Amino acid sequence: MATISAVPRRHALGMPAGSVRALLCLGILVYSWLLILLMIQNPRSDELQRRIQEQSSLSFIYMQFLLVLMFAHFFSAHGYTIGGTVSSRSPLGLPKGTLRIFLLAGYLFLVVWAYRHSSVFDLPDKAPVLRMLMILVGAYAIGYVTNALVQLFYRGLTPPWLQDIQAWFSLVGLLILGVVLVIRLVINTSVRLENTIDVAFTEAILAGVVSFYFGARS
Repeated sequence: MATISAVPRRHALGMPAGSVRALLCLGILVYSWLLILLMIQNPRSDELQRRIQEQSSLSFIYMQFLLVLMFAHFFSAHGYTIGGTVSSRSPLGLPKGTLRIFLLAGYLFLVVWAYRHSSVFDLPDKAPVLRMLMILVGAYAIGYVTNALVQLFYRGLTPPWLQDIQAWFSLVGLLILGVVLVIRLVINTSVRLENTIDVAFTEAILAGVVSFYFGARS
């Protein structure tokens, strides 16, 4: 008598489990690398250089908060919501362990660079730091609680349609972060000081979106 094989579990956007989280980790990591360029390049005026370095320094510090949260989740999720126990392939279809090695190496580069160039950084006031931490932790908690409530009605599973909505929402946020990068790398470095665009608030919102998604996938 023929047996019926179990239907493979579908993950966000039909990709291997953890792929969207991998893209978000890579995006924020690359963004942090490019912020380094803004802190070491030489724009046309000393005052503009100082403003760009100050803004990039704050953004770099905030992105490290987000990266620590993302990496802690991503590495600890293997074996639970990422990996062979829930998916037949590794995130993004890459060979097993490749992505984790790349992410770890990329982050260690950031740590070493920041340590060797600590004089570049101007630590922000306590209020903005606490605000960013509250956004990250709060968004993560909301995502976690929201997903837990959904699973109560779907027998412990997050429905594929909701996974796709969450994934697209977070990836659109990552695309907007690309726009922020263009503003920092191209626009703010080519206009007068008084015409530079402050994107700190937008970065905080996008960081909250990414943090929410990681909480929802916990």
